[in-house]
Amino acid sequence: MSKFITYILESKNLNKFYIGYTEDIDKRLIKHNSGGSRWTRKGVPWKVIYAKEFEAKGEAIKYEHFLKNLKNKVFLKQIIAGWASRAVPSINSGKRW
Repeated sequence: MSKFITYILESKNLNKFYIGYTEDIDKRLIKHNSGGSRWTRKGVPWKVIYAKEFEAKGEAIKYEHFLKNLKNKVFLKQIIAGWASRAVPSINSGKRW
């Protein structure tokens, strides 16, 4: 069964976040960093700074919308900080999480 992932990317060049969902985070990150996505083209390179896995596509989409609609960016940064502090390999290290 496929897993669906809601993720947050960060562009240091633009000082911005991008929030999305996918079934394959590795392919999606390559697409973002190769200019294959209209919304992230200008921010290359992007780095995955948060990812959460879901069993159902609808759950991943709901969480994506929740994150995108947060009015409190401090809360969004707390979500990211909590995830980053976990002792697991990151996607950016080339290891599966």
